[in-house]
Amino acid sequence: TGSSALVAADALVLQAASSVAFETKTMRPRTTFDLQTLLPTNITCTVEEAHVGNALFTLSPTLKDACSARWRVHSLTCDVLVHAHEGPDCSELVKFRSINDDCTVDMIILHRRPRSKH
Repeated sequence: TGSSALVAADALVLQAASSVAFETKTMRPRTTFDLQTLLPTNITCTVEEAHVGNALFTLSPTLKDACSARWRVHSLTCDVLVHAHEGPDCSELVKFRSINDDCTVDMIILHRRPRSKH
């Protein structure tokens, strides 16, 4: 998750894996995926997914409040959670951490704060 989630996934994982995966055909490009719910609702919660080998990456720049329960259920089986963020507003990180409140899961936080022009 995070404002830089798609860029970070491309730069750190997907781009590096694409040259190897091209030869082995173990990588599928990013696709959209709707998080499922059993409750009747008109709200769709669309994320992106990418497969590299046996690893599945679920990507979303933001977490809509209405989608937080679906995200929590979907991410319960994740081995590692990653939040990539740019800028001073950390509200998405706070939301991400409150949704994913398992203190034993490995979490990586990437943060980039642009330099001041002064």
